[in-house]
Amino acid sequence: MLEFTAIDFETVPSEHGPIAAEIGLVVFNEKGQILHYFEASAPVNKLYANSANCRDSIISTWPEIKNHLQGKIILGHNIGYDYAILKKCFPALEIDRTVDSLYISRQVYKKIFSDYSLTSLLDCLDLTAQLDSLQVNDHFTPHRALYDAMGCALLILELLTKPLGRDLIIPPQQSLF
Repeated sequence: MLEFTAIDFETVPSEHGPIAAEIGLVVFNEKGQILHYFEASAPVNKLYANSANCRDSIISTWPEIKNHLQGKIILGHNIGYDYAILKKCFPALEIDRTVDSLYISRQVYKKIFSDYSLTSLLDCLDLTAQLDSLQVNDHFTPHRALYDAMGCALLILELLTKPLGRDLIIPPQQSLF
């Protein structure tokens, strides 16, 4: 059975580009079972420094999260941004591939929605109440890393129920002949 790791970063600006302030990741399988979740923040400002999951830095979380990232299928909503931050934090990381729920949503629901943001899609697909019911911490709200990673996982599970979504997430094997 396929396993996926949904990731999300919250960042703060700096003169050298965005700095990872918070990471959320959710490991789940195609049946929708959450196998593991993780959240950590870095003390880049008061909001994140006061978090119960604050660490010295996001980079210091590597020993805890490497087994959930290395060689895995990594997905996110607008994964290009999160993957760039992921590689900035962990340059030696090697993954199987990335899956972008934003791109796939635009393909599966072409011209159906006017807004393809994660929160808008979760609302339009009636997934917000299910996500909110998980309430895994005291700051489980949109635009926090773990909330958005879990939201992305739910969105991917919904997309897997659509033939085009499934083919884009789990491409059929290409014939050699």
